[in-house]
Amino acid sequence: MPFQDLQLVAEDGRAVAVFTADQPVRDALADALSWHVQQRFQTEALETEKVIELRAAGALADRLDEFRGVEGRAPVRVNADHVRVMIEASSAYRSERDVDSYQSPEERERLAVLASLIDPLFDLLADLDRADEVLAAQSYGR
Repeated sequence: MPFQDLQLVAEDGRAVAVFTADQPVRDALADALSWHVQQRFQTEALETEKVIELRAAGALADRLDEFRGVEGRAPVRVNADHVRVMIEASSAYRSERDVDSYQSPEERERLAVLASLIDPLFDLLADLDRADEVLAAQSYGR
């Protein structure tokens, strides 16, 4: 499992996944997020909502990148919105960059890590969405 010591906690009325991730996982996600943000900002004019989304994705990439070069595990905190953009960025990166031509060993490793994360990210998203629904129902009942 790429997300070790996974716990879901409530924070400001939202479910947040708190876990540790190994360096290759953090680095691959940070690279995919940074690439995704750069690609999206270079396209046509963006609506304000998309700009805010992309800035949040960039901030998430920066948080993951904060531990770049640190071997072993480091903490990660994400909500459902973060996981959605991680899925989008990882999928887009793989579809654009996973080609038949030569790729450096580092790029091949990054693509393999991202491929191994897609299903666990979808599982994590489902868990966070369910937890958000429970939190919303609890706050509604107060």
